[in-house]
Amino acid sequence: MRKEPLHEKSSKYLDKDKATRFEELESKGIANLTQKESSEYAALMFEIVDQMEALGEFDDPFEGKCRRCGREFDNPVPEVTHPEDNREIASVECCADCNTLIMSVIFRGISAYRKERLYDPLRGGSRHANT
Repeated sequence: MRKEPLHEKSSKYLDKDKATRFEELESKGIANLTQKESSEYAALMFEIVDQMEALGEFDDPFEGKCRRCGREFDNPVPEVTHPEDNREIASVECCADCNTLIMSVIFRGISAYRKERLYDPLRGGSRHANT
């Protein structure tokens, strides 16, 4: 079953003027948008996603496997290695190793999960990601 691209769904979730504007912005290409246009595009995307979520139309249920590496896991919360640093919340849809890697990238240098060498499950366990 083919999933509809977001721009094809825009008229279903936005009024006519917003749907037209969304399609104009999308046709320009994300890389070619000005900062103001990028903000406007993001706001319209959030509005579409909010409507989809409200109608229960997300068809990608979480099945107990990490969204990033695909491994099954019991506890998504990584071990806190720097308790004085940022107290961000790990994603419940990623395993602890992927959460450590993701949070260390997002909160570079201030992550509660900061480690010298990060284990990256996508690299087969023999290689490490650098922060």
